[in-house]
Amino acid sequence: MKLLLSVLAASFVAFSGANARTRLPEYNIDAHCKDIATATSMLSRGMLDKCVINELKARERLGAVWVALPDVRRDRCVAAVRRISHSYLLLEACMGGRTGR
Repeated sequence: MKLLLSVLAASFVAFSGANARTRLPEYNIDAHCKDIATATSMLSRGMLDKCVINELKARERLGAVWVALPDVRRDRCVAAVRRISHSYLLLEACMGGRTGR
């Protein structure tokens, strides 16, 4: 019984880790766009709206191809973007542009 529970627990952890790895990272788009607008002294409603729209579009494009992209590239780009800024546009650029391929 203990062995069965150990195997089930290990399987769950392995599955959860693999599943998390294949999910697109979740970034706070509003916070990111406010940070960018503040850093560039362009804190206007229009700039914020444009930033949010562009980030949402990039997230949508990435979401459509994310699981098909190589693990190595996803891991490398997620780590690189995490060091710079939580941006789907940057993640998309790292992955190879608009199509992510």
